[in-house]
Amino acid sequence: MARRWAVALLSVFFLCVQAKLPKFTNRTALVADLLDGYNAFVMPDPQDEESDILEVELEFALQQMVSISTMMETMEVQGFWRHYWKDSRLVWDKEKWNVEKLFFSPDQVWAPDIVVYEQVEQVITKQD
Repeated sequence: MARRWAVALLSVFFLCVQAKLPKFTNRTALVADLLDGYNAFVMPDPQDEESDILEVELEFALQQMVSISTMMETMEVQGFWRHYWKDSRLVWDKEKWNVEKLFFSPDQVWAPDIVVYEQVEQVITKQD
């Protein structure tokens, strides 16, 4: 009789422990699932179905001002660009996967073609 109680108590204990365990999370399997059939050369569909324009937000993260020349009216800075957009092909059930965010390398997903034109104009004056 005591043995049956011990088995019953252990069963209840294991059920309680299993209920408190975190949900299944496997980022590798989620990434594989999302990228299955994904073409990084195809632009995502716009959020607005009436438009064919995909909104991309740009942000420049300034790290350092290297030099400022008031005489030449130039400045040299170091930093990096952040790009934000929504790709409806990379959506998952957060409750099922227990994953809030994923990060991809630029070669895995579509990325906008952003070109920063850096132009320094030199004013040349003609001397007599």
